[in-house]
Amino acid sequence: MSKLEALKTKIQNTIESATDRLDKFAADMKSDPLYTMAWADSVFDAAAQASICRKLHASILANPQAQEDELIAKLHKACVERVLGFARNPPSSTSQASNRADIAEAKVYADLVEVIDWL
Repeated sequence: MSKLEALKTKIQNTIESATDRLDKFAADMKSDPLYTMAWADSVFDAAAQASICRKLHASILANPQAQEDELIAKLHKACVERVLGFARNPPSSTSQASNRADIAEAKVYADLVEVIDWL
């Protein structure tokens, strides 16, 4: 399996797992919304994973003629830049939920850097 195929597989698995967690959250909200919201930290992570990985997957599919190593290098650089951006300008909203979402997003990009480094 090529590096790009391995990355696409990891991204697709992450999307599926995150979507499953979001679906469970939606179902739990119907039965006990207050309790569900009290334990919603992992939902921020799942939402960030699903959103970012969908965008990354679309970016890969939009470049079918790109050289594998070049595309992976571009994706890696973009993820590193996002992580550095969060480090330089940490979330500082008055909204705790917004800050939590930003932290979840930073974690996803950091995880993607590690995945790409591992390839």
